Amino acid sequence: MALLPLLLAGLMTGQAPAPADSRHVDALLGMVRERLEIAHDVARAKFASGAPIEDLPREAAVIEDVRGQAPSYGVDPEFAAAFFRAQIEASKAAQRNWQAQWRAGLVPSSTIPNLAQQIRPRIDSLTGRLLATLATARRVPPTLRREQSKALAPADPRLVGPWRIAVGPLL
Repeated sequence: MALLPLLLAGLMTGQAPAPADSRHVDALLGMVRERLEIAHDVARAKFASGAPIEDLPREAAVIEDVRGQAPSYGVDPEFAAAFFRAQIEASKAAQRNWQAQWRAGLVPSSTIPNLAQQIRPRIDSLTGRLLATLATARRVPPTLRREQSKALAPADPRLVGPWRIAVGPLL
């Protein structure tokens, strides 16, 4: 009922109520996609060095760091932890997909980025940007978040499953 006066006020002034702003969702999903694309470099570095895809101590440290930072961005710490856990699982799924392809004989490019010096700083920078956008994007109605997620989903078949994992907490 509280919405009715607002709707009527909009009709009387000739202005329709503002549609849900999808810019925040688009920005968040763009960063989720960017993080998945960075997973390709992570996979290449780990493939070249023989390092395992899963790094449980690093993953736990990232989740605890996010949980600690979340309140300063206006994000519930438990939601932030669940969201970033999904990002990590999506990244690992994408890495497995690429590495399976490489083990089958389609070798990655010869230029291998340094995981600690080049890739992780990009991921860490993205973490802060994701947190900063997460609180605002969650205020957008879930139906719009689902629509935007479908519209912005990657076409690369190696990223379809990981994308679903990554956006799952938002839907």
